[in-house]
Amino acid sequence: MKKLLLLLLTPFLFIVPVFAETQIPDRPTNGIYDPQSYLDSSVADELANFNSKSDVQIGVYIVDTIDGQSIESQANEIARAWKIGYSGSNKGALIAIAIKDRKFRIETANELSTILTDSKARRILDGSKSYMRSSDYSGAVKYMFSEIEKTTNTSSQEQTNGDSNTTPKDNEEIGKPLVVMVALSILALPFIALYKLILWVIEYAQERKEEKLEREKLAKQMERSRYDYNDENGDKLYPNSPHYIANETWTPERLKQFWYENKLKRSQWSYSGIDKLYPLMAGFVMNDSWTKGRVVEYELKLKREEERRLEQKRIERERIQRDYEDRLRRSQYNYSRSDKLNPDDDDFVKNATWTAALLAAYEAEQEAIREAEREEQRRRSSNNSWSSGYSSSDYSSSSSSSSSWSSDSWGGGGFDGGGSSGSW
Repeated sequence: MKKLLLLLLTPFLFIVPVFAETQIPDRPTNGIYDPQSYLDSSVADELANFNSKSDVQIGVYIVDTIDGQSIESQANEIARAWKIGYSGSNKGALIAIAIKDRKFRIETANELSTILTDSKARRILDGSKSYMRSSDYSGAVKYMFSEIEKTTNTSSQEQTNGDSNTTPKDNEEIGKPLVVMVALSILALPFIALYKLILWVIEYAQERKEEKLEREKLAKQMERSRYDYNDENGDKLYPNSPHYIANETWTPERLKQFWYENKLKRSQWSYSGIDKLYPLMAGFVMNDSWTKGRVVEYELKLKREEERRLEQKRIERERIQRDYEDRLRRSQYNYSRSDKLNPDDDDFVKNATWTAALLAAYEAEQEAIREAEREEQRRRSSNNSWSSGYSSSDYSSSSSSSSSWSSDSWGGGGFDGGGSSGSW
């Protein structure tokens, strides 16, 4: 009965107005809104690189939760407010992610939606689910960057090839059935609406199924985490297990005893795990497996290791001293070999053989050499200026124009609902 009622009420969900007010943050300078720091710095670097070399511009919005609001409406409002997309192309996209809600969306601007279609956006989201489920949010976002870049580059190449092969006759032939196609599109609108309704119902049912499986999983983990759980299958979860869930059967006394026994096991002389506890280590529990002789042997081993460490430090100090003395010798004013160090060399060591007068004379000599080099450069520049077909100012202007996409020019905002949503 409940399912039947849900199906009857579903069509009205599309016409019920949403009264929840979305708090839209100001657009960050780098285009990434991440107040909880789910993403690492490499994501910002990749986004900056992507936006600087393409006429497509991407923004990222990642938060804990959207508080029961529609991810579609929130992503659309944010994309419009941020004006994602360069003013010259208006090909913008927003990646919106709600971590605790386990929902995400790619919102596309009108011009980009013809290249990055809803179905392609959905495939990109589907491909990133493995990253999201393993909490690798940076990997998921960078995967989306890569796939969006592949999609837009491929579409641009196809468009270029198509334009180069199109003739006036081809255009005429293409234009003839245009009216028919428009009419068919209008007639197909009810069917498209019905198709979207069916997709929504299927997606809703899938989400409910996933939620049920998650609840069943948590219930199983809770059962396996009980103190008195029958461990015949060897799947009991103890407090040191990564999937353990705290419960009332583990009293403070039982927990204390468990951790003591765990430390005692790891403190055994014969224990071979990587988490073995040795004497003098925090948490070590003295036990009969460590005889007096074994303790003495262990302490001698530590002593030998400390002696080796000190010996290595002594050898390193001597090496540094020898290096210093060698550099000091090569820095003497009267040193005459080819590896002589002069005052402007990085390894030069100040010393008394270089008097103030000698230093001044050396600096004057070096300045005369540098001035001669500058004069030679000016002479070459003057001789070559007649062969230039354009001035330096012309080149600068051209260069500035060609790199306009790398500037922070957020001037788009034409978003009419294109894109795709999903959950993981």
